[in-house]
Amino acid sequence: MGMLTGGISGGIANYAGGYLPKGFGYQLAGRSLIGRVTGGITAELYGGKFGQGFEMGAKTGAIGYLCNHMLHPGGRPIYHRHGN
Repeated sequence: MGMLTGGISGGIANYAGGYLPKGFGYQLAGRSLIGRVTGGITAELYGGKFGQGFEMGAKTGAIGYLCNHMLHPGGRPIYHRHGN
């Protein structure tokens, strides 16, 4: 359950985060909030507890932002390193 909740909430936070203002604080807070809400909803839909999904979603949203956008050259996501 945790992997599913984390994956869905992290993916939605990553997608929706592209519409947030550019800046470390805005991005980190926004992606964590989006992850929290989607994580809680996903957990409820699959029979888990909203609070646990809420917590897991916040973590995956924040970690996804930090790993994909802050730790790579130029602050670009890892999937943009190849290609254009």
